[in-house]
Amino acid sequence: MARKEYLTPEERNRFENPPQLLSEQKGLFLQLPEWASSYLKTLQTPTNQVGFLLQLGYFRVVSRFFLSNRFIQSDINYIITGIMVDPNQVNMIDYVGGTFRRHQEDILGQLGYTGFDKKASVMVSLEMKRMVSLRTEPALIMEAVITFLEEHRIELPGYAALRVLLEKSFRLFEQELEEILAKYLQLKDKDLLDSLLVQHDSYQQEEKNQIKIKRYQLTFSKG
Repeated sequence: MARKEYLTPEERNRFENPPQLLSEQKGLFLQLPEWASSYLKTLQTPTNQVGFLLQLGYFRVVSRFFLSNRFIQSDINYIITGIMVDPNQVNMIDYVGGTFRRHQEDILGQLGYTGFDKKASVMVSLEMKRMVSLRTEPALIMEAVITFLEEHRIELPGYAALRVLLEKSFRLFEQELEEILAKYLQLKDKDLLDSLLVQHDSYQQEEKNQIKIKRYQLTFSKG
C-alpha cells in the first residue's frame, strides 16, 4: 500500500531542507546575541564554528534543525568568509555526533525552546486528534500543528514524525467511531440510516472502496 502523504512534494522539500535565504538575509548568520558570540569563542575547530552558526541561523528562521549534509553550500561559504576561517579546514561531513547534538541542545536552551520529545509528541497527538474529530483537512492540520509548536516554543520535528502522528490520529478516530456505532446503534437504527443515506460519489473510485468510514449524502429516496 502506498504511503499516505499530507503535503505536496514541493511542500515536503521546503519542510525537510534549510530555508533558502536571500543574500541580504544571510547577515542573520553573523548577527549574534551576546551569548552566541561568547559560545562561538569556545569552539575549537572551524568546522564546529561554521556548523554552530548554521544551526543557530536556520533555527532562528524556521524553528527546526537540519542534518549537516543538507546545509546549503552558499551559506557555508558566507559564514567562512564572515568569520575569516580557512575553508580547507571546514568539512561538514565531520560535523556530526555528540558535538552536533550538543549545539542543538544549547541553542534550544538559550532561545527558550524545548526539544520535540515524548511530552511534545503527546501534546501534538492530542491536538491532531481534536482537529481530526472536527473533520479538518490533513494539510490544514499540518499547518495548525506547526503554528501550535511555534506558539509553545517547541522545536519542529521532521515531516516524517508529524506524518506518523497524523496517521495514528486518523486510525484512532476511526476505531473510536466504529466502537461507538457498534455500542449504541441498533439494527433498526442501521436500517433507517441506510434508507436515508447513499454513499458519496467519490467512493465509487477503486482506491477508496476499502475505506471503512465514508462520507454519505442525505437523500429522501435511494431509488
